[in-house]
Amino acid sequence: MINVEYENLKKLNSIYFNELREATNKVIESGWYILGNEVRAFEKKFSNFLSSKHCIGVSNGMDALEMAFSALDLPSNSEVITSSHSYIATILAIKNNSLKPVLAATCQDTFNIDHNSIEKLITKNTSAICVTHMYGNPCKMDEITKIAKKYNLKLVEDCAQAHGSQYMDKMVGTFGDIGCFSFYPTKNLGALGDAGALVTENKDIADKLFMMRNYGSERKYFNKILGSNRRLDEIQAAILNVKLNHFSSYISQKNYIVTRYKNELSKKVQIQKFHSNTTVVQHIFSIITENRDEFRKNLKTNGVLTEVHYPIPVWKQKCMLTYNLNRCLIAEQLADSQVSIPSSIWLNDEQINHTIEIINMFYK
Repeated sequence: MINVEYENLKKLNSIYFNELREATNKVIESGWYILGNEVRAFEKKFSNFLSSKHCIGVSNGMDALEMAFSALDLPSNSEVITSSHSYIATILAIKNNSLKPVLAATCQDTFNIDHNSIEKLITKNTSAICVTHMYGNPCKMDEITKIAKKYNLKLVEDCAQAHGSQYMDKMVGTFGDIGCFSFYPTKNLGALGDAGALVTENKDIADKLFMMRNYGSERKYFNKILGSNRRLDEIQAAILNVKLNHFSSYISQKNYIVTRYKNELSKKVQIQKFHSNTTVVQHIFSIITENRDEFRKNLKTNGVLTEVHYPIPVWKQKCMLTYNLNRCLIAEQLADSQVSIPSSIWLNDEQINHTIEIINMFYK
């Protein structure tokens, strides 16, 4: 039987193994392991890749989000309108800054925040909007930026799943005040451990973020603001530099797999839809099925492993029950019906063919 794992990081990283080994050896031999040449090189390369003025490498995507809300100096207990269908990290980052998350409706087709629901949620206590580009699919950023400007709200983009995706020929992460990225190992641009970054066009915000990640220090032993230790380390930066060099070919292979699924899966399969004027680099190939348990069991029996992103809506998480977060019916439906099928770039044609065949047989 043909076996198709959902992900295999060893196979994924074997593509770059020699270069990764050379890059990490170079760091080890340099004797400089924190905030050195590799971090500076990555920050420059990633900002150039996004056509953004400033990039700040940090320890992980969650820290990037927390730092973003902190750097914007939002009033304590003010409201942040955000996506109801997203990983909990976004909500935790808001709560950990003493801010109140307000969950907007989710679009049934795109799985993103429904931009038409945002304006209805704005109150005198609203200070910001935070969008998540789900599975790599850009939100409708032209409309969302208009709303933010109209009401003088800060705008944060959670781009943890959307490296390289574009809306109207502009990279996600560059529409708002701050864009936040995760380089968790399973991401399209993944480190070999935790890593993250923030991007911004605003120099004052960038200068503040550089200090915040390093104890609030502009230079050693001179601490200008309250900060913490959230630095991107040299080895992870070196790994990201290698992978960024190959990212265009990575995107091409990812798009090959995604295109085959779109063209060859049964029309009965409900897949994620995209807004016009988007260039999508999908982190996850997501489908909707009413019989999820049966569907996943059938695929597993036939050697195809799947995942669910995400099975429990954030307002149902035990740690959030006391906060009375507003429900979203569509996000709840997605939590009950979403399935992620294998789409990693190490998949070969035999495995792709098998996955398509098994899914289509199920829908017959």
